[in-house]
Amino acid sequence: MVDFDLEVSTLEVSGSPSCPDHTHYVGDRNKTAKMLKIILNFIKVNYPGNFEEFKRIKVYGVQIYDHDFYIYSMCMPFAGVYYFELKKKFSYSTIPALLFKELPKFASNLWTMRDMIISSTKSIMSYITNPISESSDDDSKIE
Repeated sequence: MVDFDLEVSTLEVSGSPSCPDHTHYVGDRNKTAKMLKIILNFIKVNYPGNFEEFKRIKVYGVQIYDHDFYIYSMCMPFAGVYYFELKKKFSYSTIPALLFKELPKFASNLWTMRDMIISSTKSIMSYITNPISESSDDDSKIE
């Protein structure tokens, strides 16, 4: 989000598809989770607001590994509790003859990924631009 100098998602390419490395994949998945947590904390600390509104924010991370796209989300449903989830997994064709047949499905998956990220930016904008309403101190603490 350029207007706020704010990152709202991440993209991680985990090695070459020709030589998969599961350890690298797991390390990059953990790195994605860590970065999404940092994004949520940055928003919460730098843009204080209503925690009920903040709970609706989901940020997304995309990881590409071994011809597959993994879309992860993270949110904070309760103060100090992070929920990291695999939202979607889809592949892209590696066989040139099937490329045109599978292109519409792949494009649809990319469109879905785009919609997730746009929805994330809308919920972040709603949180940032709404004035602070009354909320308990317990809800706004982050450890």
